Amino acid sequence: MIDPTLADIGRLVVYTGNRYPGGKLEEGVITSFSDTSVFVRYGADVHSKGTDRRDLEWAMMIDDKGNRSIFDDVDE
Repeated sequence: MIDPTLADIGRLVVYTGNRYPGGKLEEGVITSFSDTSVFVRYGADVHSKGTDRRDLEWAMMIDDKGNRSIFDDVDE
């Protein structure tokens, strides 16, 4: 689950709502949010989709040295 702020618009997230075996994770970008939904543009989609914040996690990033870090830590 994420709790976005205005500073998080444009950040990468992963949709984790397909938690059954073989469920597909989808990466997207936050375009806006409300009290009830986070609007995410997934893949090559043109429009954003309202997504429950409980079904989203911050995307993992790989730095130029091959280290994995949580997206939250990348801009520090």
